[in-house]
Amino acid sequence: SEYPNPAQHALRSTPPWRLPAGDFSLEDLDGKRVRLSDFKGKVVLLNFWDSATPACLSLISNLVEVQRRQTNGLVVLGLSLETTTPERSHEHEHEHAHEHGVVAHAKPDPAPIRARLLGTAKAAGVNYPVLMDATGAVGRRFNASELPTNVLIDADGFVRRRFVGLRTPKTLIAMLHEMRSANASSP
Repeated sequence: SEYPNPAQHALRSTPPWRLPAGDFSLEDLDGKRVRLSDFKGKVVLLNFWDSATPACLSLISNLVEVQRRQTNGLVVLGLSLETTTPERSHEHEHEHAHEHGVVAHAKPDPAPIRARLLGTAKAAGVNYPVLMDATGAVGRRFNASELPTNVLIDADGFVRRRFVGLRTPKTLIAMLHEMRSANASSP
């Protein structure tokens, strides 16, 4: 009676590894400010993408399907890193240039980029908010230098999974169920 039953101990779940996502605020394609904290209590799937990366464009239809099938408690947020494409593609060149005092090129005008993204989103039937990470600050926070980068945040605001590349709707939904099950079994 002094020692715990090994079978009962095995059923206990160790609290999963969780890292606070931290709040951020970005503009959507209509210019409205959206904060991550607006979705507290919901699972959030951040999708960092740009229109120059074929894998990003391929993933959009899967995200549309997941958002359509998982409307209760899931928010997909597309975070466009469109204005940071040159920086990400020449990351090492920029690091070298900064070391030698060379000034980086100016950021492109966001208005035509926003119009292009609106067209891309409409053509793809995007049913989730698309936000512009014009400075790339949020992308850097989540290490989104390789696209598409995806981050799953639980309903309590903790990062639960980060992955790069395409996933099928079935796989994405399985990840959501796994995360929800882990949350339900946490003490």
